Amino acid sequence: MKEAVIGQLFFFFASVLFGSILLLGYDIMRGFRRVWIHHRFFVMLEDMIFWFLSGVASFRFLCWYNQGQLRGFFFFGLGIGMIFYYKKISIYTVKISSFLFEKIRNSIVWSFQKIAAPFVHIRIRIRWKLKREKNDIKMVLRRANKRGDQSEKKKEI
Repeated sequence: MKEAVIGQLFFFFASVLFGSILLLGYDIMRGFRRVWIHHRFFVMLEDMIFWFLSGVASFRFLCWYNQGQLRGFFFFGLGIGMIFYYKKISIYTVKISSFLFEKIRNSIVWSFQKIAAPFVHIRIRIRWKLKREKNDIKMVLRRANKRGDQSEKKKEI
């Protein structure tokens, strides 16, 4: 009897910890969303995937710790863990995950800029040369038009 109560008490505290871990995962996803802002459809899709995976993880948790039996104190423990986590830790997790995702994004942007820099330089040089050639051609055409106009005027006189 004493072992059964201790086992159920352990299961309750494990469900409190599991609820906190679920919200930790969601806060990491919130940090990701703050850095990479995207359309509502993808936010909805991310939420659906997250909660689907949370449901699968909850099922595995129940099968592992309680032979798949649903108990009221499992949901109570999840709720307590989520509330405790949200009130005490959530704000720091979102800030830290946002900071880390910002660093990751900046390093990706920096890498792409370093890789693309030679190509951008080549594109600018080609564009500059084409613009110069275009201006040269315009000047030649203007001169030709002026000469053509003068020779036609001479013929008319």
